[in-house]
Amino acid sequence: MRKKMWLCVPFVVLAAIDFGLTLRGQSPAYWQGDRSAVNEIFPLFAWGLWHGPVPFLFVCLLWVLVLSALIVVLPDIVSQVLSLALVIGHTWGAMTWLAYRLRVEYYLCILLFILSAVLFIGAQAKWRKTQAASHTTERTMPTASHPPTCIR
Repeated sequence: MRKKMWLCVPFVVLAAIDFGLTLRGQSPAYWQGDRSAVNEIFPLFAWGLWHGPVPFLFVCLLWVLVLSALIVVLPDIVSQVLSLALVIGHTWGAMTWLAYRLRVEYYLCILLFILSAVLFIGAQAKWRKTQAASHTTERTMPTASHPPTCIR
């Protein structure tokens, strides 16, 4: 199961970027205490922001922990689909903050999509490599229930 943690890496990185940009994108009114000035479309994160920055970060942490746990325990294909969906979602979320709130040039935002692709493909490769290595190790391990005679 630890090998599947690689599938969590791109999601966690992109989620952290998205969460940071979400906080950065809040208006001065929000930071002065006007919780009705929350600017977030996803209801769970909007709820966290409505309660304040610390509760928002707590919701974000729970989000990452619960979804990472699901990635690790679900069957491989479901884990891969979930990981990719979360990477796409948080990349899109971060890109919307960059393009619409922070007015970063759209073409520069494409670099975020390239980063996402590199992270996801790299994590997939690392996961497959560790998976292949564990299958090789399992096949070469002796199946005897006692140590070889040379060790006794």
